[in-house]
Amino acid sequence: MSREAKEKKNQCRRERNFREKRATKASLTPKSSPDDLPPGGIIHLSYDITWEPLEKDEPKVQALRDEFGDEQWSQLHSQLYDDPRKAVPVLEALLKRYPDVPSLYNWLGVAYQATGENAKAGALTRLNFERNPDYLFARVAMCEMLLRDGGVDEVTRILDKNFDLKFMYPCRNVFHITEVLGFEYLLVKYFLALGNTRQARIQLNFLEKIAPQHPVTKDARLLIARAFFKFPNFVSRWLK
Repeated sequence: MSREAKEKKNQCRRERNFREKRATKASLTPKSSPDDLPPGGIIHLSYDITWEPLEKDEPKVQALRDEFGDEQWSQLHSQLYDDPRKAVPVLEALLKRYPDVPSLYNWLGVAYQATGENAKAGALTRLNFERNPDYLFARVAMCEMLLRDGGVDEVTRILDKNFDLKFMYPCRNVFHITEVLGFEYLLVKYFLALGNTRQARIQLNFLEKIAPQHPVTKDARLLIARAFFKFPNFVSRWLK
């Protein structure tokens, strides 16, 4: 083992030990109810948030981007929302050629959902999670699908009390803004499904700090308002 590999291994061990010492302050104990969280709520450990792509240094992703071209790659990403039907065949072809790139599963799943092909989107979500269980977006997509189907217990198992990105990925110090937003939004929905509106509001407060005007934050705000007031039409107008 190289010196660099040993140092990285030791760093991961140190961060894992730190996570274990702090875990009792950030998670539910097995016999606790959702309202038994400590008064301060879940603690967000320090990590950096970037708006720059994080996958560009991964060889397989970089090979795909080099072949496709940065401009075309950006256009394809835009098509997910502007013209998803046009993006579907392109992404299907790319996934056949690059089955080891997790983000392609995620993008194609988004395109399937946008075109109403929910069965295909669900199957792809499961496949991505089976093949790439450590890929954050695969976890988030799987948990969101389970929440829609009422599978709160299964989501609890997948999250495994890791309610902070640093707990889930102790060796990482930088996360992309979309990773943070997606994960925090999932936690808002998860805690609301548990009936723990207090903790859902804590997650919303974090979203408000990092991206107050982002659509994800606005959606989370609306979900919590609906949970409190039970008048969705009135609250929708009130929050505009």
